[in-house]
Amino acid sequence: MSSFKKSFFTLAALTCASTTIAPQIAHAQSGIYSAGEPESYNLPTQEVFGFPDIYQRQLNYRDHAIKLREQIKERQENFQAPALEARTKYEQDLKNLNNIRGDHKYNQ
Repeated sequence: MSSFKKSFFTLAALTCASTTIAPQIAHAQSGIYSAGEPESYNLPTQEVFGFPDIYQRQLNYRDHAIKLREQIKERQENFQAPALEARTKYEQDLKNLNNIRGDHKYNQ
């Protein structure tokens, strides 16, 4: 059997299977999604769950965000301090070394 015939036969078989089996499956599942009738028509009119105070939550979020930004800034400064100190010391040592060697063109 040639590859064209195999491909055509496979395509035809899948098409037949999908058109005959899929509608039966969908029909069988149609009863699962029915909601039925409510058990009671009495709805509570009083507050049951409470009101979520989103306004206070926004203010609390703002306070936490400000605190987090301050902590990040402090951490950044603390992280950069040793590197900045080492760089300043390096530049001073290099300047002193150039003075000792007499390389005044590098002392700028």
